[in-house]
Amino acid sequence: MALLQLILLACVSVGMAQDFASPDTDILAELKELKAKMEKLERENEAQAVKLRALETRLNIRESQLEEEQPVLMQLKSTVEEVKRQNADRPKVAFSATLFGAGSQHTGPFNTETTLIYKKVITDISNNYNPATGIFTAPVRGLYYFRFSGHAWGNHYMAVSLYKNEQRICSAYDEQRSGNANSSNGVTLLLEEGDRVYMRLWTNRQIFDDDGNHSTFSGFLLFPM
Repeated sequence: MALLQLILLACVSVGMAQDFASPDTDILAELKELKAKMEKLERENEAQAVKLRALETRLNIRESQLEEEQPVLMQLKSTVEEVKRQNADRPKVAFSATLFGAGSQHTGPFNTETTLIYKKVITDISNNYNPATGIFTAPVRGLYYFRFSGHAWGNHYMAVSLYKNEQRICSAYDEQRSGNANSSNGVTLLLEEGDRVYMRLWTNRQIFDDDGNHSTFSGFLLFPM
């Protein structure tokens, strides 16, 4: 009886050893799948690392470029600030006026040259044009531009001149025998502070204006000097 028990015990031991030596096939498949996933994850991580290294290289290059461009950007900023400051400090001078603001009227003729008074002020930045005298006074030394026009109506002859102080600079005239016509002129002048610019009607000539603002006198500062 004891021998039989030993034989049975030996058989059981051999069976258990075989079970431990031969794992279940499902576990092996899961282990293989897990290994494949880990290998795939490692490859993905390596690809991400390559991308990160490339990005770091690009960032380093860009930082180097920014460092090189910094002095240029600072110079440009300084230039812009200087231009803003100059524009803020620069005098702003401009005016435009017409002979009459309402109705219609001829001025002249007179037996002597007469200073024209442009009564209707359209624009006067810095108030350097005087509508009571018709005279513009330069507030600063600089280069100015002036423009004027005169209207002839009917059979009246129109002729006007622009003066700087007591000097005639340029003129516009029109010998209109019928109907109406306009004549104009313009000039750039270097003026000293206090110089006067104004318009004069020639002797025995007329100039016409109405609410259409045909006869005008304008000027503005191009830049100080």
